[in-house]
Amino acid sequence: MDYSRENLAALLRKEQWTVEEHKWFMQYVNHADEGELEFLMHEEYKEQLPLLYNNELPFSAEVLEKIHSQLHENNSRRKQFTLRRWMTVAASVAGIIFCTFAYLHYHKNKVKPQVAVNLIKNDVAPGTTKAMLKLSNGSTVVLNDDKMQHIARDGGADIMKQDGKLSFNKENTDAGKSLKNTYTLSYNSLITPRGGQYQLQMADGTKVWLNSASQLQFPAVFTGNERRVKLSGEAYFEVAKNAKMPFIVEVASSEVKVLGTHFNIRAYADDDITPVEATLLEGSIKFTHAEKSLILTPGEQVSVGANGVVALSKDVDTDDIIAWKKGFFHFEKRRLDFIMRELARWYDIEVVYKDQNDASFFAEMPKNTNLSDALKALQLTGKVKFAVDGKKVTVLKQ
Repeated sequence: MDYSRENLAALLRKEQWTVEEHKWFMQYVNHADEGELEFLMHEEYKEQLPLLYNNELPFSAEVLEKIHSQLHENNSRRKQFTLRRWMTVAASVAGIIFCTFAYLHYHKNKVKPQVAVNLIKNDVAPGTTKAMLKLSNGSTVVLNDDKMQHIARDGGADIMKQDGKLSFNKENTDAGKSLKNTYTLSYNSLITPRGGQYQLQMADGTKVWLNSASQLQFPAVFTGNERRVKLSGEAYFEVAKNAKMPFIVEVASSEVKVLGTHFNIRAYADDDITPVEATLLEGSIKFTHAEKSLILTPGEQVSVGANGVVALSKDVDTDDIIAWKKGFFHFEKRRLDFIMRELARWYDIEVVYKDQNDASFFAEMPKNTNLSDALKALQLTGKVKFAVDGKKVTVLKQ
């Protein structure tokens, strides 16, 4: 495939790309003129808008034209707002284009072909659906394929694995119902490694999505007056309603208490700015840290700083918070060290800083892309560059 405008236009119209087409596009970006790429993508987005929204556009083609012109205004705050609207459409059209296009215009930096050429000779593949289950009896089960499997029977629950999801199915028998009087509560652990993520359905019907490098401790069957679990790392919860048994998540030195709701908790020990962060999507939660408690409503986020100070943020974009669950990295005004920790967990890489870099970035990219593409997208900002040796990534000044 030659580097022609016609071939690029045809590629942009495709919903799915082959590995060869993806490589061709990244090579095209490395060599293309910025103005040409802008024109083609702008025309394609206008053409795709009616298809994406079933002819009920959230804004007209004329408004899109205004957004296009405003990308070149000097008002950075307005640029960011209009760009995010445009980026949402772009994401639906063609995965990695979305991130590359955003950087080409948001930062107004000409792409230097030599920046991204041959960045990685032996590329690093993205993470996969994998985890390890440690049962309360001490035995372990590796979860690294989608085959249906009956794993064990533990504490009145049948444990099944299928399609990247672990299910604890409570026995619906008289013997099972009597467990609350005879069963001693013991905890299992679901552990995702760096480069892995997994989904769990607990015996009460609660669903949990576990991000990379995380661990959730939970009983096979909940008994007593509460449903209590312990989390380190990041997880998204859809808690089954049960007013008689509140659901409690212990995380670091904090606690989240709910009756039935959807929320995200992030608590990585290596996050030195906000070690704990909880975001509510639906229902309500009570967040407690030390002697301070807050009741959250949908769209609010509470965080605990490294100094122990609790802060509440309102009107949070919850779609951004759970982008990881939907298969994307989303970085909005995030420092480079934060971004690199995310990449390190997902690609299982070591990150070394030769030069300090306090720049902030705005980016979104698919999690199923190779490491080289993620790094290229960051390099296109003109703020950073990388040297890669196997799974060791060195951060350099641009």
